[in-house]
Amino acid sequence: IIRKSQQAKREKLRQEALVNLEKERVRISRDLHDNLGAELTLITSQIDTRAFKSNNQLEKEELTKIADNTRNAMSQLRETIWSIRNEQVTIPEFASKVREYANKILENKKIDFVMECNAPDKILSPNQALSLYRVCQEAINNAAKYSNCTELKANYSCPGNQFLIRISDNGKGFDFEKVKKGYGLQNMEQRVKELGGNLTIKTNPDSGTTVSLGIEV
Repeated sequence: IIRKSQQAKREKLRQEALVNLEKERVRISRDLHDNLGAELTLITSQIDTRAFKSNNQLEKEELTKIADNTRNAMSQLRETIWSIRNEQVTIPEFASKVREYANKILENKKIDFVMECNAPDKILSPNQALSLYRVCQEAINNAAKYSNCTELKANYSCPGNQFLIRISDNGKGFDFEKVKKGYGLQNMEQRVKELGGNLTIKTNPDSGTTVSLGIEV
């Protein structure tokens, strides 16, 4: 009886901790949206107004760049809020979010985005979802900027307890040994490493580029 009573108390405390954690998650996401999000929106509006009224072309261009950077910061904030608000993220939800980003980046570049998702039942934690999303963002951006590709593919699969992502393009590729690793690639590797996973990049001149990564789920 004593043992069962102790187990019941521990379970009650665990449930209360989960409820408190959920309340805190919602509170943080709400504060980010209502406070920081509102401030960024106000700043962007003020810069746009200043740029519109300016008669100095150089100043107008500089203000437009600042406004674009602020909008980008707002977009990243929304993505962070998206991951925080969810206690867990399904693979299809994650894939849909990546596709939404890819469509936005590629819409004016004449690059087709193709997605294959074969992992309907797997779940990602908020940290996993946001970190992997940032990695996919970097891979998509690199392909859009440097590959000269006409097609970009994203494949998601879950063999066993692994979640695998493969992002590949049919672009010009590059000599991996001769290219200096920039902060983008280093950040990709670090994010995946922090999740206990691994990341590889396969590419050769004139044969496209494939970014592959996997973590346990």
